[in-house]
Amino acid sequence: MSETIPAVSIIVPVYNGQDYLDRCLDSIAAQTVRDFACILVDDGSTDGSADLCRARAARDGRFVLLQKQNGGVCSARNAGLDAARGEYVLFCDQDDLIDPHTLEYALTMQQSAPEGFVLWNMTRSRETYDQSLATPLEYAVRPLGQMQVLHRGSMIFVHVWNKLFRRARIEQLHLRFDERLGHVSTYGGEDEDFVRRYMEGMAPDTPLAYSTAARYYHARDNLAASITGQALEGSDEVYSLPQPEPGYLAHILNDLSDCERQAPDLWQADPVELFPFMHQHYRAVCYGLWCARQLHEPLPKGFWKDERLQKLLGWCAANRIHIAYWLPLRLRWRRMAEQMYVWSQLHNPNFGHFDWLFYYIEGAKKWKRPDTL
Repeated sequence: MSETIPAVSIIVPVYNGQDYLDRCLDSIAAQTVRDFACILVDDGSTDGSADLCRARAARDGRFVLLQKQNGGVCSARNAGLDAARGEYVLFCDQDDLIDPHTLEYALTMQQSAPEGFVLWNMTRSRETYDQSLATPLEYAVRPLGQMQVLHRGSMIFVHVWNKLFRRARIEQLHLRFDERLGHVSTYGGEDEDFVRRYMEGMAPDTPLAYSTAARYYHARDNLAASITGQALEGSDEVYSLPQPEPGYLAHILNDLSDCERQAPDLWQADPVELFPFMHQHYRAVCYGLWCARQLHEPLPKGFWKDERLQKLLGWCAANRIHIAYWLPLRLRWRRMAEQMYVWSQLHNPNFGHFDWLFYYIEGAKKWKRPDTL
């Protein structure tokens, strides 16, 4: 009898995750689409992780255990890719959760953009994730060029576990994770590198289907198992201010004009989708004010009344979404706007103190914060 080939291979690298593994595998087992194979790659665990995986595979034939010598997350994912079958590949980390509808909705989105790329949102808030579980599928299909504008400053093109990959494209590109990355010394970086190479050669009009609902929960209660978490815990990095750039305020306003041309529905986009773009541009305006003061430059003529700046400031007010830099800019507290940029750049705790102060001044519960979007 010929082997049944699943539609999707889900690859989970496993290393000393026994305290978190069951909840992750439960979320995978609960998928409303059952046509998948979950490849558990045990990367030389020294705790009970392999036994948990073996027990899962014994009672659910959709789970398969591969065991190998310890080589890191990239090596484990590559072993999973070598064993993958079916048309699509999805990644999940051992301590995270995926919405039970993830495969169903991803395949539905793929059908609406057959030649495109499918992505969905993630969250580090368990509350936001739990709320998303009851959210029906809503998504937009846009050209890649527009998506790159709308999501400037966001992380959607960075991670591998919020995407549906075509296995044929992976193999056509001879794509594997760079095993020089994915270590504490490199602060990770393996995901972004893989996604960048996967997307190389995609035309600007390639359709991308994207759902803003947080279908993936990236847990932060297991920093010991996180490459980035381990790096940050031991970091002695000293933060500093950059060199000021001449004419930066005019540049950021012109950049907003370019973004409007490239993405005509920029201001009408879903607020959740657009938040990272807005946050980046608010911070850039504060940086521009700081640059102008450092270089003794006058502000561009009519700066505070400029239509582009007013649209930017009006977005937060219209959507009742809090951004730490909004109130100082809205009230033209130039010194405070500059100071908020400096504190954020230097990771000074005063940034957080004033962020919350401004939030309460704005009306607290009447406004949404990033962690509640």
